[in-house]
Amino acid sequence: MNIKTNFFKKFITSIYDIKVFSKYAKEGLLRAIIYGVLLSLILGGIKGIASGYRFNSDITQISEQLQSEKYKFFIENGNLNINEAPIKFEQDNTIIYIDNSKNMADESDLKSIVINEDVSILVLRDGIIVNNYINKYKMSYINLFGDKIIDSTILKTAVKNLDIMFVIASSMISIGFTIFNTLLNCLIVVAFASILTIFMRMVVKYNALYSLTLYAATLPLIIQTILQIVNPTVNFDVTFVLGTLTYVILILKYIKAEIIENINNGKL
Repeated sequence: MNIKTNFFKKFITSIYDIKVFSKYAKEGLLRAIIYGVLLSLILGGIKGIASGYRFNSDITQISEQLQSEKYKFFIENGNLNINEAPIKFEQDNTIIYIDNSKNMADESDLKSIVINEDVSILVLRDGIIVNNYINKYKMSYINLFGDKIIDSTILKTAVKNLDIMFVIASSMISIGFTIFNTLLNCLIVVAFASILTIFMRMVVKYNALYSLTLYAATLPLIIQTILQIVNPTVNFDVTFVLGTLTYVILILKYIKAEIIENINNGKL
């Protein structure tokens, strides 16, 4: 079996053809999970790349602002020097906070500033603290630059050289969370759908229903990805769950009607 062709065939038909879902579900839960992971990898990667480029643009603008004489930004002997601190830049769910009156040891004093943000970058007197969805990184200026003097011009060059790293990191984080959220949200859909099957007088095994749901999630996940790229500050998980659940109900109704028709025609 050609896995690549099989995946893309499933991807295309799962968008528009309600007749194929029962067939795909019969291939087993493992293949359905693999399909869901591959789908999440692709769409999560696209979302992460878009987020990474947006973040690069924001960082570039900030570094350009710091070049003005107003701030006189430079790092010397492992310490940050800047006029007019603290400075706070916010974009989407990301905050960059610059304060040369605080050290990395004072991180707990800044929790109220970053508590509601998904990603925070604290540029402090003696180093940088980066918090993302998964990890926390602490880097002192001494370890990063030694005894070199770093001014805003050098900073701009460094940011430009790190562009691709920001995109890669954003993509990896986005892929991981998309895979996790897709598998989890599909389980939530299964929980609701299993209750609805009782009222529909249908008996559907949980693994078959989960397989069905993973394929049915194709179009809702595409729509969710587009919405999150356009408006990254809004959580569209509820939209995804409701959309997928609606799709699953339509599929179950079609399967039930098909079974009744086959019985009436003497095929079962």
